[in-house]
Formats: sequence, structure tokens, C-alpha cells
Amino acid sequence: MKPAEANPEPEAQRDQDAGWDFGQGEEIVPGRVALRHLGTGRRSEGYLCWDRRLGALVAVKVLRPGATEQTKALTRELEVLGSLEHPSVPLCFDACTEGPRPHLVLEYAPGPSLRDALDDAPLEPADVLPWALAVAGALHHLASRSIVHWDVKPENIVLSSPAKLIDFGTARERHESKHYDATRPPRTSHYKAPEQCEAGDSAGRGAPADVWGLGMCIYEALAARSPFPKRVQGERAPQLVHQPAPLPRELPAKLTETVLECLRREPGERPSAAEVAARLEPLANEPRAESRARVYLRRAAQRVPILRDRLE
Repeated sequence: MKPAEANPEPEAQRDQDAGWDFGQGEEIVPGRVALRHLGTGRRSEGYLCWDRRLGALVAVKVLRPGATEQTKALTRELEVLGSLEHPSVPLCFDACTEGPRPHLVLEYAPGPSLRDALDDAPLEPADVLPWALAVAGALHHLASRSIVHWDVKPENIVLSSPAKLIDFGTARERHESKHYDATRPPRTSHYKAPEQCEAGDSAGRGAPADVWGLGMCIYEALAARSPFPKRVQGERAPQLVHQPAPLPRELPAKLTETVLECLRREPGERPSAAEVAARLEPLANEPRAESRARVYLRRAAQRVPILRDRLE
């Protein structure tokens, strides 16, 4: 007799976690051909597809085999995207909320996610400001429609041209309520605003939470680290206890000030997305500063003629 596994995974959870595993050239539904897997979420997974009717590459977000009856969030995402019109928000071309493979057909944004671009070295402000400005503009558009994204994080920012804010699966209208159980640490907890890390009803927890997420993304890109220490099991979320660590001194003062204001603990003390965009716009339009390495080479070239060719 086979020994029992320790802490076996519930069968229902295993079923929900199973994926479709579509191969290249396989049809998700007639006319929509899978090309490659894009990513996996808790209830859904994404595929880059060729849509024969549209004659275009699209991103198809399909509910996983064990979650095909959980179409409420998919329907809500369809309604939210249908109410938005911004270049940094993906278009929804079509949807199927019934049948064996409920899915959305979304605009495909080519490019890496911000998560893919983050590294051990800080990014230059000139490389951060364009996508930060685009996402701030998108969040302002959402706020003007009384919609909250609820999950702004590096995985949900695609560095296309322009940058796009994706995955509206948790988005909701500002008046919609959601109950949070603080006994279960939220996923990607340090991207959650302090007000999202406490138990209770989410009524009144709106646009400032998205500004917090944007501030976290910009901070990590500029500093190559989180502003808060890692969460210790059994303790409160670090953003409820600690103030953000200082940013590098060499950054523009206005940029540093804006980012740290986005990370203020009290929602009412954070700037709006419109204010963030207004502060970032003049910084993004400034002439691109030379990197420290290039400044060093330029100065060295004045003494070593052979280096001049590298700067041409």
C-alpha cells in the first residue's frame, strides 16, 4: 500500500491549479490559435494567439480547467475594460463567458514586464520616467471613471510603447466593497497599500492604493531594492510598521519627493495619480543625462585619444 502523503493538497485545489497546456498551433477555440504561453494566474492563464477573424496577434486570458465556472471576475473585467479608453490600458476585442473555455481576447502588448527588467542594479531615471508617466496617466483615467485596479505591481506593467497596465482581474468600481482577512497575508504583500493589509471592509479604500503600488514600482526600479524589510512570519506587514528607506542621494530631488509621497502611510496624504503625472511629466521631458559610466569615459577620452572612438 502506498504511504499517505504528508499534508496532501485538496483535490479541488489541484483541479483548479491544473493548466490547459495548449501547444503551439493548437486552437483554444475555433479561429484562435495558441502560439506560446504568456503567464499563469490563480484562476486563469494567458496565451499569445493568432486570431484569424481579426487577422492579428492577441492575448487570450482563459480560465483554467478547474475554474471555468468562476466567470464572475471575468465578466467584471470585461465590463471594466469596456468602460476605459486609454493608450496604456489594453483593449478588449472579444469575450466568451460561457462554454468549456471562458476567455477574454485582449490587445497584445509586446515587450517585457517591469519585473523582467528589474535587476540588481538601479535603472536610470530616464529609463524609468516614460513608463512611470504612462502608468500614472492610466491610473488617473481609472480614477476619473471611479475604478480601482487594486494590483499595481511590476508583473502587471508591460514595457511596450507606450507602457501598459495589464491584468484587470481584481479591478472594481470604487464603491464596490471587498472584505480582507488580515490573518492571510496577501500575495505580493509589499505592493499592497497599508489600508489593504488590514482586516475589515474595503469601502473607501480606492485610488490611493493604486498610487501606492505605482510608488513601489518606481522605488524598486530606481533603488534596485524594496523600501521595506521582508515580512517576518507572524508579524504585521512591514508597510504598517516601517517608514520607507531613503532613495539614493544622486536622484533628482523632485523625483525622490514624489516617490516617497506615494508611499505615505495615510491614503489621504498621497498625491493623486493626476498629481503624480503632472510632477513626472517635466522630469521625463528633460534632456537625458549621461550615465556615470559615460561621464567617466568622456573624461578619460580627454587624456586617452583611443577612447574617443567609443564615444562617437
